Formats: sequence, C-alpha cells, structure tokens
Amino acid sequence: MTLPQSWTQLSQRTLALKKITWDGDTKTDTVIVPPARGPVLIAIDNAGQTEEALTITLEQKVRIDDSNASAQISEGDGVVTVTCDEPGIEGDKYSIKVVVPEVDAATDLEVALEETVIVVTLAMKADNDTFIPDNSKNTAALVAAAINGEPGVEDSGIPGFTAVASGVDSTPFTEAVKAVQFSGGTTDIYFPQYDSDGQELELTVAGEQQLIFGPFDYFPRFLGGKITLTASDAPTNKDVTVVLVQEIVRG
Repeated sequence: MTLPQSWTQLSQRTLALKKITWDGDTKTDTVIVPPARGPVLIAIDNAGQTEEALTITLEQKVRIDDSNASAQISEGDGVVTVTCDEPGIEGDKYSIKVVVPEVDAATDLEVALEETVIVVTLAMKADNDTFIPDNSKNTAALVAAAINGEPGVEDSGIPGFTAVASGVDSTPFTEAVKAVQFSGGTTDIYFPQYDSDGQELELTVAGEQQLIFGPFDYFPRFLGGKITLTASDAPTNKDVTVVLVQEIVRG
C-alpha cells in the first residue's frame, strides 16, 4: 500500500542531487538542473569531507544551437579528427572506425561511407608468409587526406566530411579501432546569472562547511540551468561534495 504524501513531500520537489567524488586532479564540476516553476533552494555540503573552498556560479540554458558534429580516432600522436560539414543533430548519427583487412595481396589505404559509418581500411603489405599493415601508407596525415579526397576529383574522399591530422601526423595506424560515435551536432548555450545589482552571481562555500542558498525566484528558467563548482586547488582524491537542489512547490 502506498501511503499519502506528507505536506513536506507535496510542497517541495528535488530537481537535482549529485554526489561529487573528487579525483585529486579536477578543480571543477557541474550540476545540470531542469527548469523550475517555483523558487529554488541550493544546498552545498562540504562538511567533514572536503577541505577546499568552492566558488559557485549559476548559468541558464537559453537555447540549443546547431553545430558541427565530430569524432576523433587515436589519442596523443597521430590523431585524426573528422567533422561533419553540415551542422545539426543529424551529424550525431555518424561514426568512424578503422579495420585491418584479411588479404592475400598488398593493398592500399581505403575509406568508404557505409550507411552511417566511415570505414577506414588500412593498407597492407607482405611480411614473409603473411600480410601486415603498411606503416608508410597508414599515417594519420594520409588517412585525413583520403577522407578529404582530391579537390575537383569526382568520387574521391567522402563528401560532406572534413578531416584533420594532428599530433605527429606521420604516426601510422597499426591496428583496428572500434567505431567512435560523432557528437556535438548541437550545442547548449548558457548565459551567466546576474544579481539585481548587475553583478555576476558568485557564491562561496568554505571547506568543511554546509550552506543553503536561496530561495532563487528565477533560477532555473528557460531550458534549465547549470551550477558550476570551482576550487582554487584540486580537492584531495576521494573528497566528497554533495549538491541538492529543491524547488518549493506553491499550491
């Protein structure tokens, strides 16, 4: 049997509850908050868990803009970043992967768009009785060039995408890479929250302190909000900060 809700439960609604466990390196974290109709209270719990003071800023999400989705294969040296030329959420449906083919003869580097997947097939060369990736033909620069194609040459490259090699672009791809999904087809646009004096709202919570801020009558509105917590020095590994955001529901 479900018991009737108490007046306390009826008169308040939890919008966000996040336990932040710091890693010893990170200095900032965020809490995403959905839109509210009524006033909002923000509780920050640093007590007995985090010695670093935190600066708190508030932002409102006012719109979602189209942007260019992209994906990156490899890390460090020899990175290839591929970007969808057409901005918008449709770009997020694409992915890119690298495959090492099974062959019985030497081959060249090939790229192809198979439905929504960009497939990079590595060039192969003979090595005694087997075939291995040909490092001279599989560099990051050559992969990017293959995706871009030759200007003015029909059926070269993959139309609608632009690739850039970075790091040490002569570093070759030597093994398969699982499909990496494109992301960034849309971008959330946030505006900072200002107080009645025209100053950007900035709150502070000392180390080992518990504070409740608000009520905020106009946060978050529009499409929601974001609370950013920033420490001057990274909190110690496994330190914890808890953020609770509640809306006061008016009858």
